Amino acid sequence: MAYLNSLLKHKVFMRLPPSTQHLYPKKVALLLKGLYGLKQAGRLWNEDIDATLKKLGFKPCIAEPCVYVRHEANVITILVLYVDDILIAAPYDKPEVLSTLKQELMSRYKMTDAGELSYILGMRVQRPSPTSIFLDQVHYIRMNLVRYRLQDAHPVQTPMDLNVSLKNCQPGEKQADKSLYQQAVGSLSFLAITTRPDISTAVNICQRHLANPSATHWTAVCRIWKYLKGTQDFSPYFDGTNKTPLHAFTDADYASDINDRKSTSGFCMLFSGAAIHWKCSKRKCIVQSSTESEYVAGALATNKSVWFRNLLTQILGKPQPPLPISMDSASACHFAHNDTNSPRTKHIDVRYHVIREKILDKEIILLPVAGVDNVADTCTKALPFPKFSEFRQLLGVIKFTSIPSVDPSLEVKRAY
Repeated sequence: MAYLNSLLKHKVFMRLPPSTQHLYPKKVALLLKGLYGLKQAGRLWNEDIDATLKKLGFKPCIAEPCVYVRHEANVITILVLYVDDILIAAPYDKPEVLSTLKQELMSRYKMTDAGELSYILGMRVQRPSPTSIFLDQVHYIRMNLVRYRLQDAHPVQTPMDLNVSLKNCQPGEKQADKSLYQQAVGSLSFLAITTRPDISTAVNICQRHLANPSATHWTAVCRIWKYLKGTQDFSPYFDGTNKTPLHAFTDADYASDINDRKSTSGFCMLFSGAAIHWKCSKRKCIVQSSTESEYVAGALATNKSVWFRNLLTQILGKPQPPLPISMDSASACHFAHNDTNSPRTKHIDVRYHVIREKILDKEIILLPVAGVDNVADTCTKALPFPKFSEFRQLLGVIKFTSIPSVDPSLEVKRAY
């Protein structure tokens, strides 16, 4: 009922429901509040809750307006707003901060206190310790395995087959059920952007064939589900005792798409021992060298890194050091650090030179990394299981019962 808290700023008339029209013939209702269904109702509610939070001392972050921060007596309180769902983060050793804020909000709105966070946007939240968080979607994976009749399938070790390159569906080739394929890839996409960075590349490749999928493409989708069946209990684990600072990795796979020879860019950002953001995307333009593909990928990683750095600065209330970005291309690193062009690089679009600007502004630091140690490699291509497993571990995607503070006997007891 959140929308009903906001008052309308303009006159809006509504026809009465058919069951009441005989009581008030030739009459219409004048709405006073933002009724559900009005196009402006969501905006009015947001303005109302925004004004309330500002009165309580919160400020919206410029980098992410739905994140509010309050600095009071050396205590940072973070509030995340998702329509009418409110998530509050406060120091666990100062419970009075949380209880006081709840009382202040409940005095203004009719609200329900759901207690400690257990589910958010389809993700289950578990707290192995007061300073750690484990996110998983076990129930969602199991539900979809049943939906696509793969609950009895044999699990596989990796989401992609190293020996298979997905081509466009050819004339005469057996086609897959287009609607079913799109549904299955859509379900995988939700997992790939929320809690499973380890399947992001496989899902991105399958997304390229939504318009005309073949039986081979469907087999690739089923393989991802089979991989998830064997790793449904794997998810990012954020450990607050891990003081590793924010660090980004970027990589590119030059001319990797065998259909049009466009490159794939990969990026991941690690914080508190796990991936906090990741991206696998196919470039819209054809790049003309491996150096260019790495440079373009680095520019895309720069944009995200600057955004994260700005958000962290606003949350913590103090300037942050330059954010390190690691890439495994020495030539791309050299090109980014030198404001020069050659006949082979002068055509590169100006938008990608943002990486040079942010280096000079000391917002990022570009660092070299060996290709075998670049965790972003898993965001660009299929890898053999030993290397894939190593990078999955570096992404913080681990099994719940492998966390030291968790009782291994809980594995069987974990409910859907």
